Amino acid sequence: MLTVGVGILAALIVGLLFAAPGDDVSVLEKVRHLNARLIADIVARLTGAPVSENEQRSILSDISALEGQLDLHGAGSRYRRRLVRKVRAVLAAQVSAVLWLRSDDSRASDATLVDQVADTKLSDCGSSALALQRLYEAAAATHPQGSLTSVLNDLAAATSSLDDLDRDPAAEPLLHRDWMLARRAMLRALVAMLATGLVWLVTGWDMGGFMMLGTAIMLSVFSTFEKPAAILPHVLAGQVLGVGLALICRWLVWPYVGGSLGAVLAMVPFILLGAPLSSHRLTQRLAFDVNMVLLLMLQPSWPQTMTFEHSLMASLAVVAGPVVGLIAFSLIYPVDSRRRYEAVRYAMIDDLEHLAATALQSDRRKQWRALLHHRVLLAVYWGERAAYPTPRLAEDALALLYVGQAVEQLGEFVACAPSPGVKRRCAATLERLHRIGTDPVRAARALLAMARRLPAEMASGTTVLAQAAAKLAERPAAFRKTAVDAR
Repeated sequence: MLTVGVGILAALIVGLLFAAPGDDVSVLEKVRHLNARLIADIVARLTGAPVSENEQRSILSDISALEGQLDLHGAGSRYRRRLVRKVRAVLAAQVSAVLWLRSDDSRASDATLVDQVADTKLSDCGSSALALQRLYEAAAATHPQGSLTSVLNDLAAATSSLDDLDRDPAAEPLLHRDWMLARRAMLRALVAMLATGLVWLVTGWDMGGFMMLGTAIMLSVFSTFEKPAAILPHVLAGQVLGVGLALICRWLVWPYVGGSLGAVLAMVPFILLGAPLSSHRLTQRLAFDVNMVLLLMLQPSWPQTMTFEHSLMASLAVVAGPVVGLIAFSLIYPVDSRRRYEAVRYAMIDDLEHLAATALQSDRRKQWRALLHHRVLLAVYWGERAAYPTPRLAEDALALLYVGQAVEQLGEFVACAPSPGVKRRCAATLERLHRIGTDPVRAARALLAMARRLPAEMASGTTVLAQAAAKLAERPAAFRKTAVDAR
């Protein structure tokens, strides 16, 4: 325990003194730049100017890239964790703005709103928060209950909260939890540890404990990496090099020094070898493991009692950890960007089916919407890491959001249907959407039929249902619970 405590304290002191602080300015500038692009597109859409769909896809891609950086940015600082919570609220509102830009509502011309926007003089605003506030006020003056007003209100409120992180602390956001990959990681670790323990039990190897320790570390630490099977060969190479240097120091250098002080001083040149390894792009991935294993293997207590055979066996036990980890990650539920993307996509489909099954429970719709927005960003992020085309990822993500809106709309219709017949038809459509992952084409037909048979008093929902039906019919592969083609 004393060794662990000293290590933690040393790492804390070195980190506080030498580690570069998080670049909060860069994160905030990216958020404001995305806001400026969205404001420009919204104003262009309102005034009838052409708005590029590629620009909207690019915005969604940039939002997802920023989301992918936030977990690391918020680590180790309460201030930055508060910042990350509020930035995530802005990103969710930005996704809603992108969705509005792609909706038919945004293409409806409104001369009064155009005049209101022209009078706001957005070019005079010094910040995106002020511009959003003025744009919101213009929209609210024209259509207080309009979809654009709601979008701008959320975006303006979330952006203004970034100016004072201590004012109105952001609630803990609902984030994607990958239960499927978590279960697979648990099973992978269980099988690998049982196999390693069985080898130790059968052989009675004295160094089996080191092998178990290394295996446990590899399986737990690298399960969160994007491609564990790709990084572990570098870890293995670093540990082999570290073991080799430790054996050289122990058996070729230490015999010529006397006492513990001489042994410690003799270690210094070997430790300093980590600096050039860390500075070169070809060796920096293995530098950390070189120094870690070197220090683990060298114990400068005097006199030395370990034999060469014992030292060699300990070295093999340490190296066995990444070997077992590499085999496990390659054979037992392999993990890569494509599988992470599929896991997020399946989770979104499950969300849609669950929402369709519980559409009457409106108390969790806002939380569900926030969770779906976060998963959409993760899907785009992992899909791009898997080299899937960005336009396809963006369109699939937006199609999922459209269908989510339609499910929410149907839930509202069921709650306030003017007649039992309409309520039954809405419930039947929701039942079909409850099986959207099995047969998305039939779900699209059910949505379209429902949109055509809505009574006059519910005509406001026709556009939402029709758009969702069109997207569902156009991109059924995005909703099927089968692996999608990378092309």
